[in-house]
Amino acid sequence: MKAKSMYPFVSVIVITYNAEKTIGTALNSLMNLDYPKHKYEIIVVDGNSKDRTLKTIRRYAVKCIIEKRKGVSIARNTGIRNAKGEIIAFCDADCEVDRRWLSFHVQEHLIDDRLAAAGGAVISPSDRCIMINARHCTQFGEFSICSPKRYVCLIPTCNISFKKKILARIGPFDERLHAYEDSLLCWKIVRNGYKILFNPKIYVKHLYDTSNSYHLLWSFLEKQKLMGKSHYLVHLIDDTYPYRLPQNSMLAFLMLPMIILGRMYRQHLKMLKYSCKKSLPFGVNPYIIMGAVWWSLGYVAATLKQGYD
Repeated sequence: MKAKSMYPFVSVIVITYNAEKTIGTALNSLMNLDYPKHKYEIIVVDGNSKDRTLKTIRRYAVKCIIEKRKGVSIARNTGIRNAKGEIIAFCDADCEVDRRWLSFHVQEHLIDDRLAAAGGAVISPSDRCIMINARHCTQFGEFSICSPKRYVCLIPTCNISFKKKILARIGPFDERLHAYEDSLLCWKIVRNGYKILFNPKIYVKHLYDTSNSYHLLWSFLEKQKLMGKSHYLVHLIDDTYPYRLPQNSMLAFLMLPMIILGRMYRQHLKMLKYSCKKSLPFGVNPYIIMGAVWWSLGYVAATLKQGYD
């Protein structure tokens, strides 16, 4: 990427809420990319944080937008509406990017006009805490640095970039969803004939707060429950979305053990296929079981409500 024409303008969007422990690390890494400084902007969309997040953000030369409406999809769409770039890249407030992160993203987009989105690995900075291993592998098991470069149907939004012109046709993120909003958008991209590329060289480090083990476990389980609920809602929005489960509440309740076992099987399969440590799925098995139970309970609870919050 030496030629001047090889540096399109990029908008990097970070959404935050009460992220005072990690936002400084995230912004430091984004300010020190090997991409030309005048060729990218950083937009931080904050959900009206109550801690010192905003104070930290204002130390950096970034555009900060306060979005008082709650929801990750709303925040991402607010960032997109304010973005000037030809390419829009997302990174979360609890992630630290590699110095070459943006260059690798852009390189993939320049190679292929039909590529709508690119992304890569999400790695954990430490393997000393089994709770972190469990949480990380459950959420990012198929996006390890050992995974092969390949076309996929999903990239998590903590490490993804889009061509803005294609995103304008397919998007935005559905604001009724508080999880799986990235899955639904990626599915629409693939369904419309565009491609999504996973490249393990494009990686971010996911940062975790290890100061409170109880909070780490509880937030992990609550996240799984929210994802189960959102999986049901995705099918209300788009009935072509894959991995369909029973939508009738009575049938879903009767099939609860099978849903739990199916969820466990998928998590183990992903980790066995893509994890750098093939023995890891067995070491975190109790947490995979708990996560599968909470995810499935979230799904069944959503079938009882049969609507959006």
